[in-house]
Amino acid sequence: MNQDYSTSNCEIKQILEYTQNMQVLYVEDNEEVQFSTKTMLDVLFSNIDLANNGKEGYDYFLKNKYKYDMIFSDIEMPICDGINMTKRIRNIDKNIPIILLSAYDDKNYLLEAIKCNILDYIIKPYNLQTIINAIKKVLDLQDNSVFIELIDNYKWNNHKNCLYKNEVEIELTKNERLFLKTLINAKGGICSSEILEDTIFENCNYDNKRIRNIVTKLKNKLHTSLVKSIYGEGYKIIIQ
Repeated sequence: MNQDYSTSNCEIKQILEYTQNMQVLYVEDNEEVQFSTKTMLDVLFSNIDLANNGKEGYDYFLKNKYKYDMIFSDIEMPICDGINMTKRIRNIDKNIPIILLSAYDDKNYLLEAIKCNILDYIIKPYNLQTIINAIKKVLDLQDNSVFIELIDNYKWNNHKNCLYKNEVEIELTKNERLFLKTLINAKGGICSSEILEDTIFENCNYDNKRIRNIVTKLKNKLHTSLVKSIYGEGYKIIIQ
């Protein structure tokens, strides 16, 4: 799975404009393959969580179900394979792009994968260009909903995970961006402080003060109540 160096720097730069702020889950049990593939994914993504089997991948997703923009997964894995993991994820999220990677051009695997509404089925060995081609399908799927209209002339760009006001990008910290992205992915629903804590800080030291601090800083930075606090429940973003 060597990188295809025929992939132009220009193409990588163009795709990075969309992928650099994406959150990705990559599931693979083979250490050598995991290292090789992550090396390619690192060219495109800054935020990658690694899981070593389907059960671990599902647990990651369940804990952070509003976090990920895309999932890459091997099929043949111990404990829980990629197909069964995908089926379990689809019971919760019908739309998250899932790309399955397989060493086998097996018709049964492919049919099962199609039933799970996967975005792509990539046969090993693959290269960086193959991965880029799969990611382009994600961007194509999102073309009709690139921007989410928010209140007070704010917009959220789903491709870049960026916030704009009157077409000007607002500078956000990593935690602020992930906080807003999590609320956007909840589609106007309420996110509890616990979910936000787990997604943003990824540790067990629950402290709602950190979330309140992000909300306060965003309110001061944006001069609007874009994020609404729901007493005893959590937070939601106000979609136009």
